[in-house]
Amino acid sequence: MKLIFVRHADPCKENYSITDKGVITAHKLGTHLSKTKIDKIYTGTIARTTETGIILNEHLKLPIYQVDWLNEFKHFITLPNGELHYPWQIPPRYWANNKALLSNESYRTHSMYKNGDIKKYCDAVWNPLDELLKKSGYQREENIYRNLSLDPTATILLVSHFATISVILSHLLNIPLTVMMNSFWMAPASYTVLRTEEIEKGITIFRCAGYGETGYLLIDDPNRSYYGLQPEFR
Repeated sequence: MKLIFVRHADPCKENYSITDKGVITAHKLGTHLSKTKIDKIYTGTIARTTETGIILNEHLKLPIYQVDWLNEFKHFITLPNGELHYPWQIPPRYWANNKALLSNESYRTHSMYKNGDIKKYCDAVWNPLDELLKKSGYQREENIYRNLSLDPTATILLVSHFATISVILSHLLNIPLTVMMNSFWMAPASYTVLRTEEIEKGITIFRCAGYGETGYLLIDDPNRSYYGLQPEFR
């Protein structure tokens, strides 16, 4: 099985739609993905994802399912000084040397994540994701998936937001959310591929076969977007 995650195309800062640049790159991505066998498309319900999904589907010609659990992940973290931050903008001094925040279990109960409040927001994404995977024949058991699938060749495309995709990848790859959100970045209109791997019969993991891919765009393409990449201090 393959899961292809697409971050919405370049967004307008004034509203939740995508820019003219985003429309161009979404069409280019749709042309690129049309060479791949894809069975279903899921998008969030906010304009950035629905518009991107509709453009992609002009090339893919598939049913589109809109689900709210693929909408933007809005949980805030609280720094020790009381400041609220987005979870993908934690200053490194607070987490990079903090063993509790680098653990896939203990970060969930850390005070920065409001003493476990983060799990409620993550479960709102993880639970429907696992239900979708169960319908496709993959049942989660702790940190692995039991393969019950009669069609292991299925490919599902999910169009969402950076933070929400990071929450999903954290779950599927068993990587702490702190690391997934703050050490990785994906460009708008990029795609990430996970595939199932079964070294032991019936026991499945998801393996990342490509993250934040933008190879379908030339490196100097003026339509390539760097939205969401944090600036360096000089």
